[in-house]
Amino acid sequence: MATGDSQTTFESLLSQATDPNNQEDRWDCIQGFYQLVNQETDGPQVAIRLLGHKIQSPQEKEALQALTVLEACMNNCGKRFQSEAAKFRFLNELIKVVTPKYFGAWTPQTVKDRVTEVLYGWTLWLKDEPKIQDAYSMLKKQGIVKKDPKLPDKVIMAPPPQRTTESVFDQEDKAQLLARLLKSARPEDLETANRLIKSTIKEEQEKAEKLSKRESTLKEVENSSKQLRELLNEHTITGTSLQLS
Repeated sequence: MATGDSQTTFESLLSQATDPNNQEDRWDCIQGFYQLVNQETDGPQVAIRLLGHKIQSPQEKEALQALTVLEACMNNCGKRFQSEAAKFRFLNELIKVVTPKYFGAWTPQTVKDRVTEVLYGWTLWLKDEPKIQDAYSMLKKQGIVKKDPKLPDKVIMAPPPQRTTESVFDQEDKAQLLARLLKSARPEDLETANRLIKSTIKEEQEKAEKLSKRESTLKEVENSSKQLRELLNEHTITGTSLQLS
C-alpha cells in the first residue's frame, strides 16, 4: 500500500510532469511516476485516481500532458495498470471529458480529440478488455464520436515480433511494448525503445555472467571434492600400510 511519503511523491511527480509551464514533456518526471507505479503495491490504483483528476483539468496543456503520462504508464506498467485503466470507474472519467452533459461543453477540442484517440487505440490494442470496447461503442452510438479517428502510429499496438526460444525479448509484455514503441514517430518513444533494448541486453548479459559464475563455482566445488577424495584415498592407503607393517 502506498505510504504517505509515496503518495506525496506520486502527486509531486505528476504535478511536475503536467505543469502547464513546461516547455516540453518532462520525461524524467514521467519515468519517475511510472516507475513508482510499478514499485508500489497499489500504484496503479493511486496513479489512475490522480490521472483522472488531471485529465479533467480545464487547463488544456495540463490535461494533454496528463494523457501523455497515462499512455506512458500503459506502455511501461504492464497488465496491472492496464487492467485498472480498463475498469468502468476510470473509463467513465475519460467519457466525461468528451460528453457534453458533463465536461465536454467546456473541454478544449484538442483534449477531447486526444481522449478519443486514446480510447480508440485501446480498442485495437487491448481487445481482451470488453469494458473498453463497450465504452467506445457507447460513445459512437450516442454520436459523441462520429467516426474513428486517424491514429498516429504510436497509438496502434503492432503484433509482437516472431520470437525464438533464444530471443532476449522472451516476455510477452516486453515484446509487445517494444513493437509498439518502434512504430512510433515520436523521438521520446524511440528513446524509450532504445533504453528498453539496452536494459534487456544488459539483463541477458548479467544472466549470462551469473550462469558463467555458477558454472565456474560448480567446477571449483567439483575440483575441490576430487582433491578431497584423492586426499582421503591417499590417507586410507597410508593408514592401511601402517597397520600391515
